[in-house]
Amino acid sequence: MSIHNPGLGGPESSHEQDWKQEESLPESEKANTLQFIIETGRARTPEAAELYLERLNDLKRKIFEFLQNVVVEKHQIGIADPLEAYRVAYLPDAFRKSRGNLVDNTTIGSWRAEDIDATDPHIWSLLREVDSNQDGSAPMVDQIRIQLANNGAISIPEQMSGMAWNLRKYLSPEELQLLGIEFGHENVALVKKLREEADELERTIQSGYHFPTWRPVLEQSKTVPD
Repeated sequence: MSIHNPGLGGPESSHEQDWKQEESLPESEKANTLQFIIETGRARTPEAAELYLERLNDLKRKIFEFLQNVVVEKHQIGIADPLEAYRVAYLPDAFRKSRGNLVDNTTIGSWRAEDIDATDPHIWSLLREVDSNQDGSAPMVDQIRIQLANNGAISIPEQMSGMAWNLRKYLSPEELQLLGIEFGHENVALVKKLREEADELERTIQSGYHFPTWRPVLEQSKTVPD
């Protein structure tokens, strides 16, 4: 809590100062988001970026409605088991990038549109798992992921149920177009990150550096005669 010093001559109370400090953080995050939208080619001007972010947040709210109106009904009438089909997950900490825990109708019904992080410019999370022992292409994990203000996230995992078909019917053509555009942007971002990771790995190998846990074993192996 800030302390108001009358000797400074400021008319604001400590509560007013605290409120302004709390408000400045979301504004700063929003400014960074608008800059990101422009830098990634989603919009060209700050005004267009603002409109794009509004459209994206409207889409997230519409998906919330879909989960609570359509998915919950599928579970209630027995068409789908929440653990088997029309699966929805919650991640307590989105930064850990886990696949989350599947949730029931009560949890889905407790979510509010106000819980959405309105400064987050993403609606997809794409993951490609690469294994040095694996032949062929690495599996892709695609999820619709909505970041929440509490650092958690709501995820619709990729699945073989009718989730995608029902979502397609629920969203308008414009909303579907935006969802597709965002998927394309995330694909581009994923390819860029994979290339950066590959370049970094190559530099690491050439420098002779290895993860510290395995360094004693790997350094010892260099001293073993042929």
